[in-house]
Amino acid sequence: MIRRFLLVLLGAAALFLVPWTVYLANTLPSQFDTGQWNLAWVGFDTALGCCFALACWLGWRRHRAAVPMLAATATLLCCDAWFDVLLDWASPDRWTSVAMAVGAELPIAGLLLWRARTLLVAPRPRALTVRDIEL
Repeated sequence: MIRRFLLVLLGAAALFLVPWTVYLANTLPSQFDTGQWNLAWVGFDTALGCCFALACWLGWRRHRAAVPMLAATATLLCCDAWFDVLLDWASPDRWTSVAMAVGAELPIAGLLLWRARTLLVAPRPRALTVRDIEL
């Protein structure tokens, strides 16, 4: 019941985002000045740092919550790379942003996702039985 509801919710959200994205593409200004620019980026990087720290702590403790935390951290890294490159594209920092994205953020995100997948599909340890030590 809950699974079906979640699938319907996800499908409806995906369908809703199509016209919403078209609407935004046609109505948003190409430039916008905001007074909360520093707060937005500092908050985002703080959240990213907390995700790294929490993923490290969960991994150190071998907690199963490390898997979604690794995926969340990788997602934030991809978002960081996207916005850094996109927002610096017309500035002199363009190539620095591209280099950071290609050389650090995206490879680290890939590594985190690979590790999360490895942990997710790894065979579960099983108890040692007498059959394992028979001659």
